[in-house]
Amino acid sequence: MPQCYYHPNVETNLACGKCGRYVCPRCMVQTPVGVRCPECAQVRRLPTFDVHASHYLRAALVGGVLGGGTGAIWGLITPWLDFFWALHYAVVLGIAYLVGEGVSLSVNRKRGTGLAVIVAISLALAMGISAVFSEGFSALRTLLGGIFGLVFVGVAFYIAIQRVR
Repeated sequence: MPQCYYHPNVETNLACGKCGRYVCPRCMVQTPVGVRCPECAQVRRLPTFDVHASHYLRAALVGGVLGGGTGAIWGLITPWLDFFWALHYAVVLGIAYLVGEGVSLSVNRKRGTGLAVIVAISLALAMGISAVFSEGFSALRTLLGGIFGLVFVGVAFYIAIQRVR
């Protein structure tokens, strides 16, 4: 009985429809035209999810700049937002979208878990810097003051992460 080209200790009768090599069920790739070996099927990652180190570096730089800049602006405008508490929520959702979209654009709309982590860290950086720039941490105190605020922070992280996930 023939053996698998990639696993010589496995017997099989499946052959690649293109080159004729025998492949076991673990190695075979089902294509629209039949069974292929991994080489003939040319299995590769989708370009959208093929993220390289240069993409991570670019994402970290853009995320840091956007997170730091928007956090500083948010912290500076906090005294004017205190008269209407709901504006804090609108601002954090806008910052989340801006950070997520900015990182997504900087890496040519690539997607991946590593990019989602970078976006989450960038958004946390924006919140931390806003606390430093606001008087007496009033931005974060208003935002995290109750369950409603925590839900909005969760929604903000969801919005930001979904841009690159």
